[in-house]
Amino acid sequence: MLTKMIMSDLSHWPHWRIISREAMSSILREQWLQYQSSHSDKQVQLGRLQGARFMLQGGLFEENAHVVVDLQILDVETGVVFDTVRCESRIDEISRLERDLVRVLVERLPQGKQRDHSVWNGERSFSIPPTPLALPPQIVEDISSGDLPRQLIFPEEMKQLSQNYVHQRLRISQAVHNIFERGLRVEFGHSYQSSEFNKGEGNFPVTSLLIPVVLYAEEHRIRDFIGQIFSEKLVTELFESGELGVVPSGPDIDDLRYLGGEMSRPRRLYVRARSEQGGVVAVFSRWEWRTDRVVIFTNQMRMTMPWWPTPLFAGLAEFPMNWLDRNEAVLTFDTVFVDLNDEERHVVAEWVSPLEVVEVPDNDKKGERIIRQLETWIQEHWVPSMAEALPVDGYVPGNKQLAHLRLQVKKGVITHLERHMDSVDPIFIGGIQDLVDQLRGACPWCESGSELSEILKEAEFRVQCMLNKPIQQMGFQSYSSSS
Repeated sequence: MLTKMIMSDLSHWPHWRIISREAMSSILREQWLQYQSSHSDKQVQLGRLQGARFMLQGGLFEENAHVVVDLQILDVETGVVFDTVRCESRIDEISRLERDLVRVLVERLPQGKQRDHSVWNGERSFSIPPTPLALPPQIVEDISSGDLPRQLIFPEEMKQLSQNYVHQRLRISQAVHNIFERGLRVEFGHSYQSSEFNKGEGNFPVTSLLIPVVLYAEEHRIRDFIGQIFSEKLVTELFESGELGVVPSGPDIDDLRYLGGEMSRPRRLYVRARSEQGGVVAVFSRWEWRTDRVVIFTNQMRMTMPWWPTPLFAGLAEFPMNWLDRNEAVLTFDTVFVDLNDEERHVVAEWVSPLEVVEVPDNDKKGERIIRQLETWIQEHWVPSMAEALPVDGYVPGNKQLAHLRLQVKKGVITHLERHMDSVDPIFIGGIQDLVDQLRGACPWCESGSELSEILKEAEFRVQCMLNKPIQQMGFQSYSSSS
């Protein structure tokens, strides 16, 4: 239970992506498959595969009427123990133990210290101590022997405290669920058709149905749901500053912190097209239709947080007409919020073989900076839409979309560009085409005023753009294509 509580709190921190032990095997297999296929001309040589960087391991035990937790922070790339953590508390203060552990981990992990902001983009360049740190003898003994960590037999009173703790968290989670289900109001405008939405392969227009969408927050409903957990006085205090509330210290601080974490968990708003039987036919979301991680911890006992998602959304939901023409008598539209745990947007660039390049920088650091700046520029300008439909025209919904670009650069300016895609999804193709249009004639190395553009007299790059989408949560029906 303590492990789940710690992982839940850490998952709300903006610098990390938390991966459960059960998910590790599939991630390692995915890395291996990508590595094996990297010799393909269409596949970028993935030298910086996405996955786990650090692993937490340790034990929980009883010592002198206290609960003690020993943890190691292991760098899984180098095999080096990056740091060790020990926290303890009285047996009836498990919530304080959890809070202390999270605080210490935030301070100790590299992203928590913000040693290198480039790690946000999946890079792995922060410094690691060259030698393992000294470990307590008991931890070394536990690891070398292969035995399980020391076990703690929980007394009856601690079991009761734990049950109460979990029950309160379930109530808070239910209140947050109600806020996103009934505390937010979505309005649809009159739909209309357009052939100017995007262009697929061959520059043929795609006729789409466009639906205006506006999302509002119902503050009085949000207050009612939070009022089911906390006193009226406390709720008034939380909302008195308007959009932001300052959480006071006191006996409710742990529950308030958990509420803040649940409210700020990143979520995406999808517009769904549904059949007369209620099944999902297609979904659409713009990249910016998402809530952010916005809990701000000012110190151990106080934090600032919003009581509804920011910003509120307004825009057009766009559905290609061939997604919706399925001999359905009636199509209805609704919205749903989905957690962003599985949603990712990756850009990986590399030099083409030196034999094909007139000049490659001799300085490795400058060459690395050129790659990083190109990746960053593309990340900032690629704004994909998160859309999906039932199987149509031979396309089967999947969690990943891939596009490969080949760029030719002269004097820092992109003069020629080729794209390769297997996808037949017109919305994904349209997003990549928008990116291609921005890349032509652009100088990604000029905007920062650096000297890097002068180095690139003539060069060639390959770029892979990958979009991960959590479509397994969309509730698609499973029937074959009608085409």
